[in-house]
Amino acid sequence: MPGSNPTKKESLQIDVLLNEYQACHRNRNHYDGVRWTIGSIFIGASLTLFGISLAKEINALGVIIAYLFSLGLILLWYFFSQHVSPYIISSYVRAQDIEDDLRKLKYDIELHTLIHSLDPKNKDKTKNQVFNVKGTKITYSLVLLVLTLWSLRALLSVWCLNNFAEIVIFAFTIVFSLSVFAVFHMYHKKFNDKLEDRIRQQLKANKAKKS
Repeated sequence: MPGSNPTKKESLQIDVLLNEYQACHRNRNHYDGVRWTIGSIFIGASLTLFGISLAKEINALGVIIAYLFSLGLILLWYFFSQHVSPYIISSYVRAQDIEDDLRKLKYDIELHTLIHSLDPKNKDKTKNQVFNVKGTKITYSLVLLVLTLWSLRALLSVWCLNNFAEIVIFAFTIVFSLSVFAVFHMYHKKFNDKLEDRIRQQLKANKAKKS
């Protein structure tokens, strides 16, 4: 329960924290909603192209062109998803930090704190952790699934070619494009794994300067 008769300064502080708390929710929901809206459109377009590529009228060159276009859509969405990920994580971490401040003022708010307590990275294990799947793993798995389908389709088309030079060129294109995705993902995985910790450290440093 809230503390009784808060001072004018405390009331102002609570209002500021609640407004920022609401802004964190809006910021997180905006960027997370936008990235998955774009993802649903781009992935849908990619799978539609995949279905078209199965038509008998589409030759190997047409399949490769459709594959590269689809790859571009998927990677563009993946890059955008990684780009906005820091905004989403920052909003989540700051919301949890605000909850800590509000609890010190005797306001029992624990939404993001409870979410964080179910994180498998934490030492305090709970039964619910087995159901907690990281969003980054879901995104990566989804992209990998679509790329795998397209790679198999492209390799099947390349295999039917009689020209050895074309086979080498198309195979190199497929391997190179998948390698670019793998390298980019490894880089961003290392970046995002440490991002939340860096944000928390920055918040602590900012509080230390104010106190």
